[in-house]
Amino acid sequence: MDQPLAVPPPPVDPDLPLAGALFRREPSGDLLERFLGRRGWHATDVRVLQALYRPGRALTVRFRVQAVSGSGAVRLLTVCLRTRARSVDVVAPSPEFGSRFGVSDPVEEIDGVTAWVFPYDPVLAGLPDAAHGPTVRDASDVRRPAAISVTPLRYRPGQRAAFRYTVAGLGRHRETLYGKVVGDDAFDRIFDAHRSYAKTGIRMVRPRVAEGLRGVALFPEIGGTCLRDLIESGGALPDPDRLVGLLERLARVRWLGAPDLGDAAASIRLSGRLLAHLRPHRYAEIRDAYHELAERAARPLAETFTVHGDLYEGQIFVDDEFSIGLIDLEDGGPGDPLMDAANMLAHLRVLHAYAPEAQGRPLAYRVMLRKALLEHLRGGGDEELAWREALCAMHLATGPFRVQAPDWPGETDKRIDEVLALLHRPAVAAA
Repeated sequence: MDQPLAVPPPPVDPDLPLAGALFRREPSGDLLERFLGRRGWHATDVRVLQALYRPGRALTVRFRVQAVSGSGAVRLLTVCLRTRARSVDVVAPSPEFGSRFGVSDPVEEIDGVTAWVFPYDPVLAGLPDAAHGPTVRDASDVRRPAAISVTPLRYRPGQRAAFRYTVAGLGRHRETLYGKVVGDDAFDRIFDAHRSYAKTGIRMVRPRVAEGLRGVALFPEIGGTCLRDLIESGGALPDPDRLVGLLERLARVRWLGAPDLGDAAASIRLSGRLLAHLRPHRYAEIRDAYHELAERAARPLAETFTVHGDLYEGQIFVDDEFSIGLIDLEDGGPGDPLMDAANMLAHLRVLHAYAPEAQGRPLAYRVMLRKALLEHLRGGGDEELAWREALCAMHLATGPFRVQAPDWPGETDKRIDEVLALLHRPAVAAA
């Protein structure tokens, strides 16, 4: 490798001594070289793409690697390195992995670090099959003869992955499918959500199971344009009242599946602890904020309603008639509709920061949406919405580090300042 990685590493973690090392050229570069070298590849360029971190517990770093084989063939690979305080069992790779993807033995333990190459994953047993076009073709009900090209869309190691399948059939017949790979619990929730929402009239796509594809749900295209794309491009946006109406329609749904028993207070503590580790000079501010938010989130709701669970502009699709469609429904269930609203508002703040080409449209739409929410949505007033937006903003404050933005320390400070502003706390000037 010609150059060291440019992204700043996190502070030293004494309870996870290999954490910082994963971000440095040595020994992480050496680990990558050893892992790939035993498989006939040599890394010529390495970029850090993602870091999933729980200080003192576990860290997974995802790399994009340009590699060259002994024969001179050049290839882009996704390689992950993981260190954990406690060892766990990993999924055994299938015998066909090498012949399918050109890398034999996709996982190896090296000096206390687990290394693997995508589309293997230590937890998601169905990932290799979902990434292999012929297997998807044979397992699904697409018309034959058909060829399927596979495009990876998203991958969060150990949690989920998404693919786009372009299906070419006889003549000019062509269709697009999407595959989502998740763990067993989340897989069941995908189908619980569809059964629950099916009679609402909300536009969505029906998932289906393909026998032989473990943990993979297949979806047709939903149609329309993603709300994020409309905001960024300056397209015509739905009236905010339509989004408020969408939340109200969700709230009336009778949830048919098992509820998600996730602990909101525990979740915000995890985000706060990561932020405090990453920006230790702001420890007192972060500690006080996440204690306040965790306490508020732990209070029982007077009444629960059905919610989307992860609503933001990337999950919403708008057609030519401004009909609203939703995707990624598996986080739904009984909950707090104001949290859905707050999550949407917090994401629009982030979109403004990361999409300068949008020229202020995310914040302008946020102002209109917030006004509509306060006028029509049940559950509370300005203060109630503000602390929930602060909670969602604290989760999002870890994003610059998670995606390994080169300037993640400064961007993280900006997001911490936004959390404090929503809580009406003065921010201490960041060092």
